[in-house]
Amino acid sequence: MEDLETIKRRVRKLLALSKSPNESEALSALRKANELMAEHRLTRADFTGYVKKSVKSIVAFALFAWIDRRLVAAMMAFEFSNVMSEYLRK
Repeated sequence: MEDLETIKRRVRKLLALSKSPNESEALSALRKANELMAEHRLTRADFTGYVKKSVKSIVAFALFAWIDRRLVAAMMAFEFSNVMSEYLRK
């Protein structure tokens, strides 16, 4: 059986991996970190500073992804309207 410090190290690595730009990889790492924490009865207090940084970066990533999708949709709508107005003029 692994000692507590080894478990904490694994959880920290998983939390770091949860910042991955690959959404699937990030979510998988976060789930595994939560499983390990529950299994070994670790709390957020054991990782307070680290968890706060991770949560902030995940929220920031989600916000930027949402903004990015909205921006792309707006650009596509604008371009579509330009194409349609050109088509209708002919």
